[in-house]
Amino acid sequence: MSKAKRLIAAAAATAVCAASFTGCSDTTYIMEVGGKKINAGIYIYNIYSEMSYRNMMLYYTEGVTEDFFSQKIEGKDYADYLSDYALKATKEYAVVVEKFEEYGLELTNDELKDINDSVNDAWDSQGDLYEYEGISKESIKLAQKASLMRDKLFDYFYGEGGKEEVTSADMESYLNDNYMRYKLLTFSKAVEGDENADATNAEAKDNFDEYSAMADGLGFEDFDLVIHAYEEKAAAEQEAADSAAELDTDSDSEAESTAADDSSDVEVSEASTESANASAEGDDSAVVSEASDDTSVEEAEAAESAEVSEEEEEDEDTDEAEESAAGEDQNLTLAGADAEEADEEPHEHEQMVNFTQIKEAYEENKDTEDYDDSSYKLNETIYNMSAGTVTTYEDDNAYYIIARGDVSERAAEYVEENHDSLLQEMKADEFQSKIDQWVDETEFKLNNKAIKRYTPKVIYDRQVEYSEKNGTN
Repeated sequence: MSKAKRLIAAAAATAVCAASFTGCSDTTYIMEVGGKKINAGIYIYNIYSEMSYRNMMLYYTEGVTEDFFSQKIEGKDYADYLSDYALKATKEYAVVVEKFEEYGLELTNDELKDINDSVNDAWDSQGDLYEYEGISKESIKLAQKASLMRDKLFDYFYGEGGKEEVTSADMESYLNDNYMRYKLLTFSKAVEGDENADATNAEAKDNFDEYSAMADGLGFEDFDLVIHAYEEKAAAEQEAADSAAELDTDSDSEAESTAADDSSDVEVSEASTESANASAEGDDSAVVSEASDDTSVEEAEAAESAEVSEEEEEDEDTDEAEESAAGEDQNLTLAGADAEEADEEPHEHEQMVNFTQIKEAYEENKDTEDYDDSSYKLNETIYNMSAGTVTTYEDDNAYYIIARGDVSERAAEYVEENHDSLLQEMKADEFQSKIDQWVDETEFKLNNKAIKRYTPKVIYDRQVEYSEKNGTN
């Protein structure tokens, strides 16, 4: 091909790219699904959000502040994890929107208003940063709408009247199969480095012996008596410690006050000496001053005596009034205590815990280096107890007194109080499997140029650059 023909071909190709924005230089969209383009801003937003979360976790768990890209997350290099996460999240966004429309679901006006308000707040606080990253306000709105669509799809399947409704009876059965119900008293042993380890351990053992003896022969319901007894003892000990600390503070203040009074006495003595000298030298003014002082002292003593008499009379009247009302007050106090006990949270000391989840986590992590299985062993002991029994347990961390309850007795009430969270617990994984299946069944046309352009490193560098320009952290 001649040079002229090559130039003409290049010019034509450039014109085609500029006209079509398809596959040449358009990076405003990240993928195409069913003829619809998904904003690149949604993909960037997914990277940015997950990056912010992971950076925070790396800081709090490992103290990482800068060297993020040398880290690994879930066995993947930091950058690869974020890219994979954002691509998967964007695909899920696409199928959720598609299925939401397919099932004829809608967002209400109130829900749309709440989303708009939320987006406006986010934009007011850091809209400039989003724009610097390449995230539009519309992309944030679309992402938040999809999040709510996902929740409503979940209810469409599993909520009341849903295609695969989970009934209250289903939930109660789930609780009985997986949960344990218990009450627990814990007496912690000394931690490593405790200078008073012997005293700490001795106190823990003494309390354990005292309250395990008190719990002997009791059942699940009566175990509250033991817990209340220990709480009262702990409160009394704390009150005594606070009083002792207050006395120490008062003693220090009294010592400071005494020192100040001694200093004042010295000044008064010096003044008296000067007055005596002045009187001896014929200074009439000094004599008048001393006479005036004596008169003032006498008057003050008389007034003070009168005040004391009045106060004594008032105290006697008050004592008589208090004594006359004592019987009535005692009855009212007892009635109030009974009412307070009746209003007390009936399950304040109870725990309802999913042991199946604990066991699954144990199986997943038990072969991990330095894994501490003490918590699992404690929970396993509780799970294997018979309902209505009380037992004791000890490990390197503490002494325990445990009362095991009957899950079925609490199941209906627990379902009513925790319906939504329990429904998520039961069906979240199953719903995720549905979404994964929808993703697998959907054809995505990826815009690789956009994917290569909006890498985690680029997005991170932009964030750092923006912070440096604007003096933010």
